[in-house]
Amino acid sequence: MSPRLAIALLVALAALPPAYAAFVFAWRLTDVLALAVRLMGQDVPGEFWLPVASLTVRLIGISVALFVVGRMAKKARWPIAGLALLGAWGIAAPVLMLLADLR
Repeated sequence: MSPRLAIALLVALAALPPAYAAFVFAWRLTDVLALAVRLMGQDVPGEFWLPVASLTVRLIGISVALFVVGRMAKKARWPIAGLALLGAWGIAAPVLMLLADLR
């Protein structure tokens, strides 16, 4: 196996947990937005929209970071791919720590 292929495989495996965390953020976002649809027409306090904004920013952050990881890994720019992967792990850390506590 060539070293470039081995590194690409390791990067792809390291990107799986942040991708799963993005899935969890998207799932939670749909739950919150479904509640917002049910409450439509009622007076909803401004604090209700804070989790929506937080989940949206985290979901977009992980998605962009993993996109950069894929593009840079394709070009074999490993330092930039590593930094983007580190950013994705940093954004995904709350969900990953919560999942680790559930065992």
